[in-house]
Amino acid sequence: MRQRAFSVLLLFVVLSIASASSQDPKIDPGQRYLLLATSATLTMQAELDKAAAQGFRIVAGTSRGNSEIVIVLERKGKPAESVDYKLVATMETPTFQKEVRELAAQGYRAVPRTFISKPHVMAGPEIVVIMERSPNSAKRFDYLLLATTLTSTLEKEWAEAAGQGYQLVGMLTRGELMVLLEREAAGRPSAQNQGVSGKQPAS
Repeated sequence: MRQRAFSVLLLFVVLSIASASSQDPKIDPGQRYLLLATSATLTMQAELDKAAAQGFRIVAGTSRGNSEIVIVLERKGKPAESVDYKLVATMETPTFQKEVRELAAQGYRAVPRTFISKPHVMAGPEIVVIMERSPNSAKRFDYLLLATTLTSTLEKEWAEAAGQGYQLVGMLTRGELMVLLEREAAGRPSAQNQGVSGKQPAS
């Protein structure tokens, strides 16, 4: 009986801690660095919005291997100079391409070191990247996603893309090797032709 009561008490304490950690923490006005960690992409998006409004900028992101995304941010500007972040997370390559294309057409740019593979409890890993839009930037970018299980194919396609002016944003693996590349777009392209370009992912 005592053991059961202790187990119930322990469970209550654990749930209380989890609940407290999920609440929006107060950020010290003088705090320079901030670490966000959650397995829910909607929660991460909301926390990024709040952090950006307080002048924080993303430094890097990663996955812990347990479906949790971890993002490190540094305060670099005043709230009035904050950037706008959008988190793209999907298991489907065509969907990922479509969402990146749409955001790129709106002036967003992929943040380096945030192209990651996020494990999923019930299915395969998600492809994740965070896009940012600075208030004073007029530049637009084209994106190319390469995906293949063959290293020789990846090497060939990467070399071809580099010859077209593409540069590396990030690289990940989720069974297949995936590389996200970007180049500055000429002029200000429309939503119909902006975004992911080039070949379809290799298989």
